[in-house]
Amino acid sequence: VTVHYSCSDPGGSGVASCPSDQSFSSDGVTSSTSGTATDNVGNTGSSSFGPIQIDKTSPTAASVVPAGATYTSGGGTIYVANGVSLTDAATDPTVGGASSGVASVKYQYCVGSSCTPSIAIGTATGGSGFPAGWTSQPADGTYQVDAVVTDNAGNSSTSAKTTVVIDNTPPHTTDNSASIGNGWKTANQTVTLTPSDAGSGVANTYFTIDGTAPTTGSAHGTSVVLSGDGLYTVKYFSVDNVANQEPVETAGTQIKIDKTAPNAGAVATSGAYTHSSTTYVKSGQALTDTTASDPTVNGASSGVASVTYFRCSAACSGTTPTSSPGAWTLIGSASSGSYSVAWSQSIADGTYSLI
Repeated sequence: VTVHYSCSDPGGSGVASCPSDQSFSSDGVTSSTSGTATDNVGNTGSSSFGPIQIDKTSPTAASVVPAGATYTSGGGTIYVANGVSLTDAATDPTVGGASSGVASVKYQYCVGSSCTPSIAIGTATGGSGFPAGWTSQPADGTYQVDAVVTDNAGNSSTSAKTTVVIDNTPPHTTDNSASIGNGWKTANQTVTLTPSDAGSGVANTYFTIDGTAPTTGSAHGTSVVLSGDGLYTVKYFSVDNVANQEPVETAGTQIKIDKTAPNAGAVATSGAYTHSSTTYVKSGQALTDTTASDPTVNGASSGVASVTYFRCSAACSGTTPTSSPGAWTLIGSASSGSYSVAWSQSIADGTYSLI
């Protein structure tokens, strides 16, 4: 900085002496400087100027640090998504008591791994870390990012490059409900969700089993265990490590579970002769069960598929075809209506139990 004095003596004896220029070249703060002019008859006049602040030292540009929609993998790869905030811990050193301070931080990028950033992202003039949002990002891929820091004296410096990978593609998830099938099941079923993400990786998968749309507050995981009677419509979505969210998907096959046994009514022998609590029948007697039903539990009932009738001699009382299969003989089965079966077997007269 050079301070130059201009001297004049209007209408007087004229300037005899004028102060020489004063130069200041080092970083620092000078409170003030002054000079005195003298005319030809000894009159003097003085002028002062200051303070003088000199900052010729470049600011310090730190490495760019993404914040917000960002994820650093175990291998050190930095993934960012649209809207990520770029920050830089830029400072302006104090030399000789002088520091003009950081005026701005300009962020810029280039495509690839060995390029020089020159495409503007945004400029910050204040705030902690001088944050600037990176919106309207280019396509997914690898980019170099740096920061140009300028102080209030016009000195500038550029940070080292930071490699980032842009990831604005959500994950994709599939399910195995088709392999389970839409037939009725009598045991617990597990729907397996298989998420994948080519970028930052899958962070979590969320699901519901009642057909409602899941949220990030829903149950999460990739194994959906269906353990009770019900009609299950599984919906799900996945989120990656930079918060890209997949649209809600619906499993293609509804899972149906019915673990509750049907209700078997009493065997009816309409038209038979009953005397003293004993029912007498002949060959061809119609056996029916009009009260057979399948209870609905949690909205699920597979319905009565068939009613099967068995006979046994009176000696097998207290047993069932399941507990003593050798003691019971199949009569027949029916799958509709009143579940009627004609008992037309050729057997000896006697006393029998029906079930």
